[in-house]
Amino acid sequence: MNDTNIPVAVALICGGVGVFVLLYCLFCKKNGGKQPAKTRKKSRTKSSSDPPPSPSKQNEKKGKGSFKFPIKKGGLMPHPLSAADFKGHTDTINDIAFELGGKYLVSCSQDRTVRLWPMKTVSEKEHKHTRLNIEDSDIGTNVAFSPDGTAVLMTTAHSNDVIVYKIMKSKGNLSLTNALSFPLTDETKDESVLSLEIAPSGKFIMSCSETSFTLWTVKGVKLCTVETKQSPNNMATISHCSKFIACCGFTTDVKIWEVVYSKSDEFQSVNRAMDLKGHLAGVVSVSFSQDSKKALTLSKDITFKLWNIDVSYSLNEDPRVLLDISLSVSIPIDINSKDISTIALSPDSLVIAVAIGHSIYVFDSIIGSLLESFVDVHNAVITRLLFDPSGQYIVSSGGSDKFIRLWHNTPGMKEQLRDLKLQISSTGSEAMKVRLRSQMDEIEKKLKDLPSS
Repeated sequence: MNDTNIPVAVALICGGVGVFVLLYCLFCKKNGGKQPAKTRKKSRTKSSSDPPPSPSKQNEKKGKGSFKFPIKKGGLMPHPLSAADFKGHTDTINDIAFELGGKYLVSCSQDRTVRLWPMKTVSEKEHKHTRLNIEDSDIGTNVAFSPDGTAVLMTTAHSNDVIVYKIMKSKGNLSLTNALSFPLTDETKDESVLSLEIAPSGKFIMSCSETSFTLWTVKGVKLCTVETKQSPNNMATISHCSKFIACCGFTTDVKIWEVVYSKSDEFQSVNRAMDLKGHLAGVVSVSFSQDSKKALTLSKDITFKLWNIDVSYSLNEDPRVLLDISLSVSIPIDINSKDISTIALSPDSLVIAVAIGHSIYVFDSIIGSLLESFVDVHNAVITRLLFDPSGQYIVSSGGSDKFIRLWHNTPGMKEQLRDLKLQISSTGSEAMKVRLRSQMDEIEKKLKDLPSS
């Protein structure tokens, strides 16, 4: 090649390279900086760190009938055993309680109202209820029904009073009228009232504060105050026979007192009867069985215990543990002791409901098997848990989520069937067998009409 042609050749080569680079850049820009298809495919198969396609995109590819994530109904997780949601409160629900006959549920809230819910509306689409604004914009902290179901008792946060509302009925409509009030301030040393109950016998009212509980007549006259020495207390409750008061708190023992009346029904004294010993941490909740022969306790040690308290305590006979269940073993989740909330025993004593965080777990009371789980059914920690007096429903309140939720007690009905079968096999009376089979038929019919979990 001639020496004079070398610069020309170099220039042509450089120009060709420049054009190639320019065309390549334009191609990459057009494809958004992506690699060519073959290269992308190769690198995609090699990579193990790429995230999987989102569930929503997978569902779109599958089309109709594909999996759909659960959708919260009204902000709450649905459950097949859901019976009803009582909605209306606009702030944290502080307490709920049943009328002994099971006709009504009463609730009080930080929204400065007390509400009366007829249980006959559970199966209806709308749950109409009676609302009452509390006087002087006070806040109800605890509620209870009178034994005859004609009055509602409530403690207030600011005035620290007990208010008795008379339930009035006119032309099918219910209303609440202030009939009586009396102060608690001096008796509780300005402490918060943790529990309020009236004895099923109607003889006395019990209010529990952080250091003591006080008994009152139904007209608000003080009978006595008992220092529990469990400071602080968590709650106190009255047995269904009106004979015992149980109180639990920071200490590991639950103390039970006997309320003594004379044959002429005059109040005499409150005497220490027995202690429930065995928990390794403070007890947060205690309840009595319907026949007052058993007690149920829930502790921060993440266990619950069922006790036989039908003992000769006057002869120093101690209560016996019938059931001792570790929740950490029974429930396949990590449980924080701070989430241990409250416990309830069904009216027939066949099933036990435990509230842990936002969830409810139901156990049988014989061997402690887990029967049902209501997981994340509240948007806040469950603060109240009850069975209605018929045992047909489990009722829970999530406090700050403003909902009262009712659940079909299907596990309890199944336990009733099991118990009836045992009774049939153990009785020699044909007449008794006929009655028991009739009861079984009724329960089986109800179960067929209810959804299964």
